[in-house]
Amino acid sequence: MGSVSMAIAKAAQLQGAELHTEKPVQQIIVKNNVVEGVLLQDGTVVRAKTVLSNATPKVTFFDLLSDTTLPDDFKKQLANIDYSSPATKINVALRGLPNFIASPNTPGDPRPGPHHQCLIFLNCESIETIHQAYLDCLQGEASLRPYIEMCMPSSLDPTLAPEGCHVLSLFTQYTPYQPASGPWNDENKEKYCQKGWDSKILRVWHSSIIVRGTTITPREPPVEEVLHSGRHSLELHAHPHGPAVQNFLIVVHNLYPHDDALAGEATVFLLPVVSDPALRFLLA
Repeated sequence: MGSVSMAIAKAAQLQGAELHTEKPVQQIIVKNNVVEGVLLQDGTVVRAKTVLSNATPKVTFFDLLSDTTLPDDFKKQLANIDYSSPATKINVALRGLPNFIASPNTPGDPRPGPHHQCLIFLNCESIETIHQAYLDCLQGEASLRPYIEMCMPSSLDPTLAPEGCHVLSLFTQYTPYQPASGPWNDENKEKYCQKGWDSKILRVWHSSIIVRGTTITPREPPVEEVLHSGRHSLELHAHPHGPAVQNFLIVVHNLYPHDDALAGEATVFLLPVVSDPALRFLLA
């Protein structure tokens, strides 16, 4: 996230926050069903009256808590969460600023325009195109015309790439967690990457400014960590905050799983999301 993360960190430190990075948590410390802090893998104990977790439900409740802490019905609900993801990311290195026919770059001006700084959607011109992409995935194959969300983070944070260069992120759907044609090996990943280039816009750029692309499949971090639940739409409607989120406060007092971790996706917001149950309790 580059300077965005640094800005968030600096704002927190100005309010007295103490940050520890590259410090994996080994265990959430609980006594008499009340959280007391966390134990780091290096043996350090961090005492706290409240613990917030943005990890997946599996990591939070199964890996970091003692098994005896959780009620059986709660464990059963969490164990039934589908962690498969239908998304594949393609990260692209560019040797220059992309030029759009509809809004050409200003000659001699290397600065990104407003259209470089927003999300761009491809292969979603009709619901039929998106539906066919979904049907392809149901057959165990990556979509022939994947739905693509494209953004260029370096247009907002120039520290992410060398001067004059940029990085592009393609969030694509739909791809099977386990393809019918075989595993996600380098050959299959490269084939899917070429499908991304085959969109009208990218086809024009490919030979001129695209240096290379890296494909991150549904079975790899960070995709598996970002979209870590393949929950059905009907289940999301019935339990928008996860199957057991209504009861999480009575499982371990003062342990707050973040809403996105229970709902199955992680999204970055620059404003507080007051609909998040954990934040509502903390801000009350």
